[in-house]
Amino acid sequence: MDEERGSQLFSEAMRAMESGSMSRAEQLFMGSLTHLPPTHHLTLLALKTLVTISSNKGDLEKAIDWSLKLLDAQTGALGYSHADTARTVINISTMCDTLGKHDLAKEVKELHQYASQAERSVREQKLKDLRVRNEISAPEDTTEDEQHKNATELISSAVEEVRKVGAHPLVTAGFFAVLMLAPFLFFLILSWTYSTSAQNAKVAKTEKQFV
Repeated sequence: MDEERGSQLFSEAMRAMESGSMSRAEQLFMGSLTHLPPTHHLTLLALKTLVTISSNKGDLEKAIDWSLKLLDAQTGALGYSHADTARTVINISTMCDTLGKHDLAKEVKELHQYASQAERSVREQKLKDLRVRNEISAPEDTTEDEQHKNATELISSAVEEVRKVGAHPLVTAGFFAVLMLAPFLFFLILSWTYSTSAQNAKVAKTEKQFV
């Protein structure tokens, strides 16, 4: 990706907005997204602006689509518990309700709630485990970066599924049941990994004392 080109297109889009050329600004913002990394701060700003432009034109379907892309970028850049991420979820829910997609609005909010709880639980478990293990490092085959990446990929895939079904008014209960349970399954696996690591470390310490 050419971040410099993306930044240049973003600046041109802002100037177009200031001059009242909203159609040109929209195209330039879209163009900037092809050059910027998905979690870049200008990517988030471009997506927010595209949501606003679509909403102002009364195209809520398009605004929801941009909002889902914004939600995906925000969760990667800021996390699921961040205030900006929560505001995007509320906006998506409001637009879905306006279009009569009440089931989808409810499911999007519940998805975010479960994802946020899972993220907080992972953080709390890490802190708890660090206190128990003190200076003992985590297992080499599962680093914190890898765990965060796995969690992000898990929920991002769920967001993608929501985007795919967003245009359909009926969504099966079974799909969302699996969708909501996914973060907790990951948390349980992560907890078991840390617990096993801590137990092995204690055994190793005990063995050293008797040597």
